Amino acid sequence: MRSWWKLLLIVLVVAVLPLSLKAQATGLWEVTKVIVGQEEMTPVAKWTQINKDGTFETGNGWLQNGNGTWTFD
Repeated sequence: MRSWWKLLLIVLVVAVLPLSLKAQATGLWEVTKVIVGQEEMTPVAKWTQINKDGTFETGNGWLQNGNGTWTFD
């Protein structure tokens, strides 16, 4: 009987953990530093909004300059 509960717990953790990680990736992100080779090339006021519905928007300051869809693998 106890091994059945352990198996159920493992199955629940494996099923729920990816959903938890996906939820942590969503939200408004600010780009604070970009380094290419030896050079710092951080854009001014770069942001990305990652939505739970699988869409995203990105831009600089008040200007949105990109959008699309994303998946978590």
